[in-house]
Amino acid sequence: MWSPGSSAPLRIEPRRSWLLAAALAGVYTAAAAVLTGLPWPFWARLLSLGLLAVHGGWNLRRHWLKPLVRVAVWGTDGGWRLRLEGGWQSARAEPHSWVSRGLAILHFRLESGRRVTFLVLPDAVPAAVRRRLVLRWRATGAVEQ
Repeated sequence: MWSPGSSAPLRIEPRRSWLLAAALAGVYTAAAAVLTGLPWPFWARLLSLGLLAVHGGWNLRRHWLKPLVRVAVWGTDGGWRLRLEGGWQSARAEPHSWVSRGLAILHFRLESGRRVTFLVLPDAVPAAVRRRLVLRWRATGAVEQ
């Protein structure tokens, strides 16, 4: 029987996800189309579109260009180590994290109390890493089937 503690640490080091970039572009394009069709005064639509562009740029930078979590390592002891901009920190996975074969949304609480989210998309990590993450997540009972 496979045991999550008997394997090597799981290192997740994602690349940039083009799926995420396409999803962000699609959502913000759709929102801009809706805003331009609203019966608001011109200045209100222009202001809304400007705020939408700023928010889109912020999200693109935060999630695609410079993600907060660069590397996540799930140790054999069950603990997580995250490499952030400021270096490595210990973290614990929150119970509302979600892992499936196509997408993983991992919510962590750092030692400092700060919460961070780590997205693992199918085009950002090798299939073997994704498969190991799903198997370990299920084996530890972190997710209910």
